[in-house]
Parts: sequence; C-alpha cells; structure tokens
Amino acid sequence: MPTFGCAYWGRDASVAERDLASLPGLGFSWVVIPVSTERMRFDRAGAAAVIAAAKRHGLATRIAPWGVGGIFGGEGVVEAGPSPMATLTWWLSCAHDLEPDAMFWDEPQGALGLGTMTHAMTTLDIPGAAQYLYVNPDRSEWPELPATTSLAGIGIDAYRTPALAIARLPEVRKRYGLPVHVWVRSF
Repeated sequence: MPTFGCAYWGRDASVAERDLASLPGLGFSWVVIPVSTERMRFDRAGAAAVIAAAKRHGLATRIAPWGVGGIFGGEGVVEAGPSPMATLTWWLSCAHDLEPDAMFWDEPQGALGLGTMTHAMTTLDIPGAAQYLYVNPDRSEWPELPATTSLAGIGIDAYRTPALAIARLPEVRKRYGLPVHVWVRSF
C-alpha cells in the first residue's frame, strides 16, 4: 500500500501549523523533519514545535540528521565536533527530547558515513520507534547492514533519472526485504 511523505524545512511554528494542516488532505501520512547540528544546538524548541504540529495533524514524524558530523546529506553549517561519531552521539541524545516517531537516516556519505551510521544503529539509543534509511546511489554504495539492524523502510531517489530509479525498486526491495520509498523533487 503506497504512502506519501515529504520533507518539511520550515522553522516558524505558526507557519508550520498551517502548512502541515494541509498535508493529510493531500494524501500525505508522514513527514521528515531535517535537523542540523546548528538547529539542534540553537533552535531545538523550534524543531520540537514543528514535530508537535505535524503530530497534531495526524502525520507520523521522522527526524533526520541533516548534515550532522559532515557524514549525512545536507547543506548549511556542518559542525564535525571532536569526531563525526561524537557529534552524532550528541545529536541523537538531543533528538529524543523532540519526540519524533521515527529516525530517518538521510543520505550517509561514503564509507565513513555508512560506518558511523551502522555503528550508531546497533549501539546507541535511537529516537523514535522505527528507523528508515535513504541512500543516494550517487554518494554512497548500498550498505551491508548488520543483522542486528532493524529498519522499517529504505529509500532511493528519482532526482536525475526517474525511469532508472523506478526500474531499481524491485532490486532494492529484494536486497533488503523492506518497503521502499522514492524521493521525487517537487520544486
């Protein structure tokens, strides 16, 4: 059964309230809230307000480590901290306070990103009740995930070649045995 979700970048809670109220009527059931290290440090309450607004409108929330540690996709300020793992550990500990429904591992970058992510997935307390992964095949290989990793879904993108992405869906589903989501640009 297909579901529809989107990423939501807004920071103003009153605007988010209005924006997110319209999504269920358009057929959306979940939303990814990207949170950078900078936002986690200086606007955690704002991120929590956006997540709460999404939940008030019946949307499942997934939090993403946007650019965190320089090992995940994302533009803007990247704070690597003492190490990518230390930064991710701090970010994850803060993410619990935002009360997301799920963790969304967004575009791990290369071997370092994949390794740090899989280590975190299997050793740290992850916020939310489920984990999702999005891999950009232009930036990273398809990961071999440890058997102890528990994912609810995996995603690919259709940014450059939608036909190629659609053709790969059965392969990705078979490889991981998980529901697959596809990112499509709408701007």
